[in-house]
Amino acid sequence: MPYGRPWLPPPPGSRRFRRAAFAATRAGVLGEAAGEDATAAYRRALEAEPRYLPALWGLARVARAAGDPDAIEDAEERLAGASTRPLDIAAHRVRAGLARASTDPAAAGEHLRLAREAAPDDLVLLALSLRLGDGFSLAERAQRLEKATADAPGEWRRAFGAQTAI
Repeated sequence: MPYGRPWLPPPPGSRRFRRAAFAATRAGVLGEAAGEDATAAYRRALEAEPRYLPALWGLARVARAAGDPDAIEDAEERLAGASTRPLDIAAHRVRAGLARASTDPAAAGEHLRLAREAAPDDLVLLALSLRLGDGFSLAERAQRLEKATADAPGEWRRAFGAQTAI
């Protein structure tokens, strides 16, 4: 008897749930390759293992192909929650914000703020924040820019400085 108690299901994260998530994800990949909607297969995988990255990636891919901003935002939020590296978290937050930008700018701004929290020293994210509007005062912008470009070549510092002034 696994786990010594036949009346209790195995805990999430156990081998049995990982196998179920893997099988459902493979069904989703095969469904995508056949031109079918694989959303249900990826959702089954996530029921078995909520942070199973291959299923989350597949769900995000299907949502982007469908062009559904709500589904894209949901998938990217889930990916941000399952990711462990700050740059991955920031990237998923930015994608969720871009999906939401045309319909709800306030929600897009919130995603961008969460991305900045995940990777506050990332130059590309700083440039995106400066371009899209970031809610920083001029003093905060200057301080962040100075900190982020401290070790950058002089041309880069001048380019970011000019972009901040715009």
